[in-house]
Amino acid sequence: MAEKMKKHGETAEVSALIKKLGDPNANARMMAAEALGKIGDPRAIGPLIKALQEQAHPSSPLSEEPGVIRAMAADALIKIAPTMDNKQRKDVIDNMAAGARTDEDLKAVERFADATKDPEIAKYAVDKMMEAKREKKRGGERKMYSTPGMSD
Repeated sequence: MAEKMKKHGETAEVSALIKKLGDPNANARMMAAEALGKIGDPRAIGPLIKALQEQAHPSSPLSEEPGVIRAMAADALIKIAPTMDNKQRKDVIDNMAAGARTDEDLKAVERFADATKDPEIAKYAVDKMMEAKREKKRGGERKMYSTPGMSD
């Protein structure tokens, strides 16, 4: 009976933390991501992947908030990585690489792959990081050539 109550408490805690990932308060979202990583419950994988796509919350005054929350979600996923199957790992890598806005975001992809200790995942991560870098470079070139006021 006590084991069942303990398991129910953990389930309720994880559910509450997952809900906090959508809280308007940036600090609440950051603390929830960190706690979910420490707990390591696989139910947090999907919500943490969603947090990787974090944009500034309309009511938040923190200018650095999206990057911080993305980093905390990535760190949480890195902690959970060893418990994931390869399909889940590839899904995380796809989302991390696609949402990479900085070199630090790409380093998180590498740390995630390292945490899996799986050569297949490491190769997949390298391919996705290279793809993300090429896309980032193409995006910068498009911006350069579409600057208003510039003419040939």
